[in-house]
Amino acid sequence: MQELSDIQLLHQLQEGNESAFTALYKRYWKLLFSVAANKLDNLADAEELVQDVFSDFWDRRHSIELTSSLPAYLAVAMKYRVINLQARQKRARAYTAYARENLSPEDHSTEQWLSFEE
Repeated sequence: MQELSDIQLLHQLQEGNESAFTALYKRYWKLLFSVAANKLDNLADAEELVQDVFSDFWDRRHSIELTSSLPAYLAVAMKYRVINLQARQKRARAYTAYARENLSPEDHSTEQWLSFEE
């Protein structure tokens, strides 16, 4: 499988060939991980995003149509995953800061406070 081109592997992938998926995964895992790791402070988050991109790639294998190279496609997919994660983290930090400033345990029941802390 390793000697096949990206296009050949993609065609086999679209037919449901798991070996083709594995070959593409091994070929591009490091690239995607380095893209994510360079933008994130947390290597575990970077690794999780790589898994998410490949999981989505497998789920959408029948409908993928490339207009550029496969590495470029995957790198852009990773870029958007990183952007979305950073936006979620920013919103969470803003909400937490707001809640800490405006809510206190005395104002709410213990159950509400524990729910907030989770």
